[in-house]
Amino acid sequence: LSTDLSRLDSSMADLYSRKRSGSTGSANDRLTRAQRTWLSNRERCSRRIDMDGCMKRLYRARIGELGG
Repeated sequence: LSTDLSRLDSSMADLYSRKRSGSTGSANDRLTRAQRTWLSNRERCSRRIDMDGCMKRLYRARIGELGG
């Protein structure tokens, strides 16, 4: 990973962890489903020519969704 992607990954992981620890029941289920969808989209980015740009856009969007 590039330095930028590494930082984005750390930020997203921290936000996700905090959000997950603060949710229960159906909210936790929704958060898990959304994260799995995000991971699937991230996997698609890895097969694109513009992988770095695609990944950065996905990370920034997910960080925004998680409240970062």
